[in-house]
Amino acid sequence: MTSQFLSITSILRTVALSAALAASACSGGDDGVTPSGCTPGAADACPSGQTCNAAGSCEPTSGVAGALVIDSADARACEILLESSGATITRATFGAGVTGAMRTRPPRVAIAVTSEQAFAADAIQLQIDGAASNVSVTRIDCYAASGAPLTGASASVD
Repeated sequence: MTSQFLSITSILRTVALSAALAASACSGGDDGVTPSGCTPGAADACPSGQTCNAAGSCEPTSGVAGALVIDSADARACEILLESSGATITRATFGAGVTGAMRTRPPRVAIAVTSEQAFAADAIQLQIDGAASNVSVTRIDCYAASGAPLTGASASVD
């Protein structure tokens, strides 16, 4: 199944590239935020279905928020494959100290994250069109700070 979607190496490269791009640009890409230089509160500042956030970027307004929770205190990097039925993950945002990337190939979504510390319960936020209960974790691979694979790591969408 991984050869059909994204290899682990490909996901890790994506995270590294995303981190480099994030350092040079404030927003954009596959996270659902459109760099626009919009004015918060201005009428028609963003395309339909988006609003202008405080940072001056258009972002999706629909959907519910859900947290992708990684249940491993030793995890410092994880690759998570999600699958949805009757729901669409439109955006992932990452908390302080977390670098991540999201790639979509419906009905699957791959998320790769790294952190210098254990992942907090709110470190990965998802915007979901539909019920969060329709999103499931189909695979998770996590690694310790040393780079060693962790066994028994799990994740859930809350």
